[in-house]
Amino acid sequence: MSTTALIGLLAETSIHAGAGQSGGVIDLPIQREAHTAWPVIYGSAVKGALRAMAEERQAP
Repeated sequence: MSTTALIGLLAETSIHAGAGQSGGVIDLPIQREAHTAWPVIYGSAVKGALRAMAEERQAP
């Protein structure tokens, strides 16, 4: 039995998951999967966005 799931997310606004380093001409390179070079958003970025939203909703 497989324990892997493919989950899709739909962004309602523009997003940019940056790679955190400058590559010369491009100031803000995006994160890419190493083998396929497809754009990706790592779990840590999603986790941070969800945490920020939860903290905003908890603030008095």
